[in-house]
Amino acid sequence: MFLPIGDDRTRRGITWVTFSIIGINTLIHLVCMMPLQGEAQMRFVMEWGSLGSEYNPFRSVTGGFLHGDGMHLAGNMWFLLLFGSSVECRLGAPRMAALYFACLFVSDAVQHFLSPIQYEVCIGASGAVGGLVGAYWLLYPKAQIQFLLWMMMFIVKKYWLSIHFAVIYLFGWDALLWWIEAKTGVATGVAHGAHLGGLACGFACGMIIKHFGKLEEDPTEVLEKEGTEKKEALPPPKPFEGKTYDPWEHGKPQAQTAERPRKTTLVVPPGGFRPGQAIQGQTAAQSGQAQPASPMPASLPAPAYASVPPPIQPPMPRPVVPPPPPAPAPVARPRFTAIVPPPPVVKPITPVQAPAPATGTRVYVPAPRSASPVSTAVPPPPPAAPAPEAPPVMTAAERRERLRAVARSFK
Repeated sequence: MFLPIGDDRTRRGITWVTFSIIGINTLIHLVCMMPLQGEAQMRFVMEWGSLGSEYNPFRSVTGGFLHGDGMHLAGNMWFLLLFGSSVECRLGAPRMAALYFACLFVSDAVQHFLSPIQYEVCIGASGAVGGLVGAYWLLYPKAQIQFLLWMMMFIVKKYWLSIHFAVIYLFGWDALLWWIEAKTGVATGVAHGAHLGGLACGFACGMIIKHFGKLEEDPTEVLEKEGTEKKEALPPPKPFEGKTYDPWEHGKPQAQTAERPRKTTLVVPPGGFRPGQAIQGQTAAQSGQAQPASPMPASLPAPAYASVPPPIQPPMPRPVVPPPPPAPAPVARPRFTAIVPPPPVVKPITPVQAPAPATGTRVYVPAPRSASPVSTAVPPPPPAAPAPEAPPVMTAAERRERLRAVARSFK
């Protein structure tokens, strides 16, 4: 969900009406609502809340200061602090209080007369807070609202949205759910008509005050205007005109034993130098000014460096660096070297012949062995089982005698 947590507007001073309304709502909830539970709390709400069966302006005010639980109170008071403080800075305390109660009356009337579903009782200050959002929308059309993306108790990211998109997001859901209630007849448990009625009332009242009344200046715009005026009030840089440039005063001091260098006057035209313009300089003698007195006595000769130019020193000879030795010529090598093994030497096989046996000698010749060490002899088949003897064949007389014997045995 998106939760507004701030804006970019500057607030000036303490907004007494806003903090007073927040304190009264909190005090009534702590003293009157929290000690009661169950049926006792419901009876108290039915006694002071705004009933759906009849419209009573007094009950609209008393019901606007009652809240169902802590989350209901915290949400309304947070929106009241965020938007009500900025609205009070522009309207002032009396008009802020009048706008709050006017939005409270109008929002309850819209919920009572125009809502498709009439609830038994309505409580909460959300209608008046919606009116303050509408007035904020009109008075600060350039405002930026910071929203916090909050999902599953984790803060995901912060976004800055224009006030136009913020109003569309906050009250677009109310318009959609109000339309669903009118089409389906299913109650959502929220007075969407009061939210939309308060928003319209706050916007209309802000428009009337803006065109027919006098508003306080926006502190943010005042600060921006003061910063712009300070930048414009800075004097422009003055050009360098009619001033004498003295190297003795502006440069690094030289030794006092030498004659003070002559002053040079730079003739600067009005408006400063132009790009590419030559600088005209003249000495004090050429301009007719009196030359400054020399700090040295007149009887002493002038310094030698004043008449004799400094000797020109010959340039330092460069050291002779011997040339590097020539690199050895590269040895030509084949790119690829193929290693061919020598052909194998095949030795001829000489058959060995056994010597011939002597005459009268017995020679043992072994029997040839089979290729496999396992014997290949087939075992004899097992003897056949004797055939079963056929039962003796009984004649008809024997069969009758057998049946009579069986029948006598049962008797």
